[in-house]
Amino acid sequence: MSSHHCAPRGERTAAVLCGVGAATPTGVVTNHDPGAPPGATDDWISSRTGVTTRHVTQSESTEDLAVVAATRAPPGRPGALATRGQEAFRHAVDRMTSASIDAASAARWRLDQVDRFVPHQANGRITDFAANRLPIPDRRRPHDIETVGNTGAASIPLLLAHTADAGNLVAGHRLLRTAFGAGPTRGAATLTWPDLT
Repeated sequence: MSSHHCAPRGERTAAVLCGVGAATPTGVVTNHDPGAPPGATDDWISSRTGVTTRHVTQSESTEDLAVVAATRAPPGRPGALATRGQEAFRHAVDRMTSASIDAASAARWRLDQVDRFVPHQANGRITDFAANRLPIPDRRRPHDIETVGNTGAASIPLLLAHTADAGNLVAGHRLLRTAFGAGPTRGAATLTWPDLT
């Protein structure tokens, strides 16, 4: 598969995505085909799950499907998918901030009592904006995105491990953890760091 730069230089509303898109494998498996649970009829499966067929790869590879998905782009922008980065940024900051305030309030903590603000490490600008809104001082904001990148759901556990290994978490520290995800998904939780000796 050849690669090419499909977003105009300086374009902030387009991004190259690897392995994400809309393409359906050509193979189709029905509820009548082998592999259905024993005793499960088509009516039993479809009434409980809504599933009547499943698409499976046959001769095509996932790379082939990615190429097909990339060609299904907005008109005039073959190979590119439009994003709403500014909107996503704003929602992430707003949601992480509100979830953090709610979690601290539920724990009966004032924000100035938070020893470590541990946000999902998806984007350094997002975490900085959220921390500034709370406000949490820089010295209480561990980060590792610059060394490990966006590790998805593993970002908070990894950041906790790196911060603890560096000696920057001690028993009794109050941690405020927050994350955001697809759509309106967000969450926050408080934790008092335990004595691990």
